[in-house]
Amino acid sequence: MKVLNCPSEDASTHYNRSLAAYQAHVEACLSQCIGIEQRSEALHLKGAIAMRIERYEEAKACFEYVAQASPSSKSYQNFCAALMRCSEFKGAAIVARCGLALSMEQDSPSDRADLSSSLGDALRFDKQYEEAAEAYRQAVHLNPRHAHAHNQLGFILHHFDEIVAAIEHFQQAIKSGPASSLCRSDLAHALLAAGRLEEAWPHYEHRWAYEVSPSGKRLAAAPIQRWDGGFAGCSNQRRQRQAARPISDNYFGRSTGVVVAG
Repeated sequence: MKVLNCPSEDASTHYNRSLAAYQAHVEACLSQCIGIEQRSEALHLKGAIAMRIERYEEAKACFEYVAQASPSSKSYQNFCAALMRCSEFKGAAIVARCGLALSMEQDSPSDRADLSSSLGDALRFDKQYEEAAEAYRQAVHLNPRHAHAHNQLGFILHHFDEIVAAIEHFQQAIKSGPASSLCRSDLAHALLAAGRLEEAWPHYEHRWAYEVSPSGKRLAAAPIQRWDGGFAGCSNQRRQRQAARPISDNYFGRSTGVVVAG
């Protein structure tokens, strides 16, 4: 096989052409769809592509149609995700609550847990932290192995100084799914705040490890100062300052992303 050594601009051009051809194929499918289920399936695909290329308004329109035409927890979750990408957090919370209220028979507890977790994300970004915590609790009630909900609930509990409960949720998040370096770091910070240094440092230092993505690509660890084994930075004064300042959206968004349901 001959390998072409082409400039990055050429590679970008080929990628954009391929993406345009793929979109054209989806548009052709849409024009030929007659049945409402077929059209919903095609619009779901188009919405997923729009999300991938950051055309969130277009994705929102697609997923709104799918949610109305073929209501399910997954279709409402996708609509909610598109609204969050458009920074319409209040609208996203309303959509998630509507989907949960429908109680559709075809939905599994796992699907409803995903939608509850999406509700938590919308409320969290809208700075309604107590309501977000309740949504995450509902998610882990429906699916006790929901890693994302456990992790996000741990964030909120840690901020409100419920350290023991936060540690339990961080630990459950690591047990329930592939644990990222950031997730382990969050557990380490909670353990440090509780004075449990010996348990904390292996998780903290895990931030320096290389990880492997689902595609097999090695991911470099996130930059962070190495821990020297001391307890500096975890004093009561620091914890009081942390409790006095608002929760950072950047902090809460570090180890999570808006995901389109399949």
